[in-house]
Amino acid sequence: MASKTFIELQMQVIQLVKQDKHGEALMEIEEAKQWFPERLDRLGHWKANLYAIKGEKEKALSELNEVLEKGLWWNPDLLTSDPELETIKDEDGFKSVVEKCRKIYSKLHQESRSDLIVQGNPEADQMLFALHWKGSNARDFALQWKDDRLIDTYRIGFPQSSQLFSHACYTWDDYELTKRDIRMTFAQFSEEQLQSDFESIIAGASQGGKVSVQMCLDKGMEEFHSFIAIVPAFDVEEMKTLLEDDFDTDVRGCIITGDEDPFYQQALETYHLLIEAGIECKWIVKNGMGHVLPEDLADVIDEAVGFVSEGNMLSNRE
Repeated sequence: MASKTFIELQMQVIQLVKQDKHGEALMEIEEAKQWFPERLDRLGHWKANLYAIKGEKEKALSELNEVLEKGLWWNPDLLTSDPELETIKDEDGFKSVVEKCRKIYSKLHQESRSDLIVQGNPEADQMLFALHWKGSNARDFALQWKDDRLIDTYRIGFPQSSQLFSHACYTWDDYELTKRDIRMTFAQFSEEQLQSDFESIIAGASQGGKVSVQMCLDKGMEEFHSFIAIVPAFDVEEMKTLLEDDFDTDVRGCIITGDEDPFYQQALETYHLLIEAGIECKWIVKNGMGHVLPEDLADVIDEAVGFVSEGNMLSNRE
């Protein structure tokens, strides 16, 4: 278990549940608590779901309370909107858990601030500014980019949104707050670079991928003109509206997705919208990949950076 990543654990648990192997799934989750104590909120939620589905209400409530006792918590809306917890939602114990979470969320939401993690080569010519998934954070996202080649080749900044979603989870839902957070953390990132002249590329996964495109198209954001959107969670109608307004046309980017990604069709439609709007955009599809980062992330990032950098070199020649 120690060598297994949390994403791998999650996929394994999903497969066991699909196969109706609930007992095995429960054992895997329980064992994972010793390896991923910082993810106890998710592990406890999963176990509570399984117990609730099995009709074991007391065990489900016990799992939720264990998480609270360890100092972790959830956005209360995650619990009240979860259909798998339906069998315990009328229980006083569940209502008590939700109320405790509501008080914690209300307090921490007001105190939440943006953050920045930086890793990689301080003398790199190309800087990546990578936005985390919705419901993630900068530290976890940075760990997903811990590849020797990426670290040697690029300087990478991982901004963390100030918009608290749940325990150690953040979102980019409020566009104006998102712009503020990105502008502030990117200014900090830029000041720390050893190179005075460097190329900046904004990247992101899922919601962060969508935002990376929005930042480049926004004429009010002069910091970025190149994007790399990985498994982006586009809202097609939202993108249509954006491209109907006055947007920055001096943009070049790359969309990376998988043909098993639930947002694949939206990504494809958005790609065509960008091309029709005159935006230079490369389309990369990984066969069999779902809503995850590519296994060959370094290779794919190199290919994407090569494409967007080619446009910058052409601009410099002109």
